[in-house]
Amino acid sequence: RERSDLQVCVVLFNMIDILAHQTSAFTDDQGIRGYLEALAHDLGSAQRLCAAQGRRLHVLIGSDHGSTRLPDTASAAPLPIMVREIDEIWEAELPEQEARKVGTRAAVTDREQLPSIDPQAWYTLDRDRFQLDQHYLVPRGYRYIKRRPSGWTHGGLTPEETIVPLLHLTAEQPHVLPIEIEFRGMLRAGQAGEVTAVLRNVNPFPVDDLHLMFTDGPDEVLVVQLGALAHHEVALQFPTVMVQTAELPISYELHYHVYGTPYHDVGHARIALRRLQTEDSSLDDMFN
Repeated sequence: RERSDLQVCVVLFNMIDILAHQTSAFTDDQGIRGYLEALAHDLGSAQRLCAAQGRRLHVLIGSDHGSTRLPDTASAAPLPIMVREIDEIWEAELPEQEARKVGTRAAVTDREQLPSIDPQAWYTLDRDRFQLDQHYLVPRGYRYIKRRPSGWTHGGLTPEETIVPLLHLTAEQPHVLPIEIEFRGMLRAGQAGEVTAVLRNVNPFPVDDLHLMFTDGPDEVLVVQLGALAHHEVALQFPTVMVQTAELPISYELHYHVYGTPYHDVGHARIALRRLQTEDSSLDDMFN
């Protein structure tokens, strides 16, 4: 509605909840995504309306604790060393009894005993950061611990249940800092060689479709997503270096997207060159 005096609009969007309770099949499909796309379309219309009236738009999206149903392809997640499975006590389902079900998607550990956890396989929920009673681990994706839960997993420590999502959307563009890049290693003059490039995202949000390109150098590198405040190492294969200087100058470009908006960084660097006749002190050095 094109009302200039409207300040706040509250929308109850529970079609996904209704659909989930009316089906026994796995619901993470195009049907669910269609409702989300419809909601996104309505938000886009609101943004255009506010822009036409010269008004700023702020959208707060919150959700209660959800539930999930594991697909047939779900796999078991082996517990890391020094991590134990926990049992959960659920609230009473009937007045005369208390339901007790095994928490098959969460484990707990002491921070002092926390081993090296693979961040690609586990979420680590820090007790102090998230104001929890203990430190928790939650397997990423549609995975479970030891015993596969049957039916809907509602309550407990699934990722859907552990954190209540809240999104704050505005029409303003975020301030994006350039992607930092560091080159590690050394090349030999007259030979092909390998150097490691370390890409660092210093922004508190991820960047997508990161392309690293060189002028007369290694092949293009693609990183699908570089997480918030994360880094990524890639090996660069340089062709035979035929220069007479002590360093190889290189020029590169970085192309990436932040929330769908394209960005472009340009940079220059120098890579040290090792020359056999001046820096190798023995015959063994020439071949090491």
